[in-house]
Amino acid sequence: MAPGNDAKLTRLRDLLPGAIYLPADSDPALTTVRTDAAAVQPGDLYVHLDPFDSTDAEIAVIRGAAAVITERLLPDVPVPLVLVDDGFAACAELTAAMAPIRSTLPTIVSVGGVTGACRVATIVAAIHAHAGERVGLLTESCDDDGEHCLPRDQRSKDAASRWLRRCELGDVTTAIAQTVAGEQAGATPLVACLVSLRCDGLDNLGRPCWESNAAHRRAVVDSLGELDAGVTLVVNADDSECIRVASTHTGRVLTFGESGTADIRVVPVESHAAGQTLIVAVGSDSACVAIGSPGRAARRDAAAAIAAALAVGFDLQTAVRGVDLSPCVPGALSPVPCGQAFSVYIDNAVRPTDLADAFDGARGKGRLLAVVKLADSAIVALRQLSAASQLADRVFAHGRVELEDDTPAGVTVVEDRLSAIAVAIGLADEGDSVLVAGSHDEKSDRQLITKLLRRRLECEDRRAAA
Repeated sequence: MAPGNDAKLTRLRDLLPGAIYLPADSDPALTTVRTDAAAVQPGDLYVHLDPFDSTDAEIAVIRGAAAVITERLLPDVPVPLVLVDDGFAACAELTAAMAPIRSTLPTIVSVGGVTGACRVATIVAAIHAHAGERVGLLTESCDDDGEHCLPRDQRSKDAASRWLRRCELGDVTTAIAQTVAGEQAGATPLVACLVSLRCDGLDNLGRPCWESNAAHRRAVVDSLGELDAGVTLVVNADDSECIRVASTHTGRVLTFGESGTADIRVVPVESHAAGQTLIVAVGSDSACVAIGSPGRAARRDAAAAIAAALAVGFDLQTAVRGVDLSPCVPGALSPVPCGQAFSVYIDNAVRPTDLADAFDGARGKGRLLAVVKLADSAIVALRQLSAASQLADRVFAHGRVELEDDTPAGVTVVEDRLSAIAVAIGLADEGDSVLVAGSHDEKSDRQLITKLLRRRLECEDRRAAA
């Protein structure tokens, strides 16, 4: 939030006493604080948050910035520099000093889970945004305070509390946060959504990170914060561990899932290569929703987001419309248009349980050909291959791990990811499905797959012409 230029002048040295000022005798006054270089007006202060490039700071100076607050020395910036340890914290401190005191705080929604929490938080934010609200969103990759959307600062342990403070100082009406296992919650939420506790003790890269599954589940639950009687707990009715947590909650509980006992129940109606259609039933009310991703994980995430929106106070039709209009969330199982008689999907699944969900969504009428990125641990890699070999017809695995000759039947270990994807696409027949799992750069993978599909079509056209 940028305060007005009519605010009382205060010296930066009073608010940032630990900063280094260059030149040493500079004494900038606190005026309007900007983090967007294109919005800087003459006399404003610019907070430079880019750790690699100084271009935005130079633009801010050209537009008339009186001083630049930064975490590092910027030799090409001719105005006074204020060097701080944490640019985000400095921005929050200065904004707090300039902003009027708010009489209301945003509604806080916390979303946690072993898998799916990032996607659910993003969909919940889309529901609130399409309803006309000003939304703040914090996930493992996104830090959006309603005005500026930045990558999440992975270095800081108090990123959640600083993000919430910025949301409070802005005009945010709903703050939605994906909680991170092992980190403390920034504040007590109005609604806490527990997406999934089914786990295998591995992190998103397939590495062992907890001494036991129970410890991992406990860390996820603890990350939601203090769940007193005033918190509405939204849980997955299809996950027995989630139901166990709900049984100890003293406040309101809403359940979602495909179970007949769920308060918000989803019923699959139609599934196709580009997604699926569901019926969402809440008591005597029901609505139809289309989502752009197939499989049970996508149904779970959509149901969780709708349940969280209902818990806040939305009606079913508004919640469903927000899901219909929400963008495809990176990392979810998503189709790649290929123009051929088989289907191709991308997913970020690495852990055995996530691979099982991805295989469920990608499975079509024919064979399932899967590309799997192996974890660096031989023990974990064999667990991945054991799960994959049972659910896919052919598995093409790649990774740096050294495996013995005891790989399961139907598994082929290749040198690199390009080779694995090329072989899977080359072997696909009519009605088959190709799943490229372990994708952590979806844009690059899509470009690679599109290029391989184009080459296959060209080869087929040449054979047909001959």
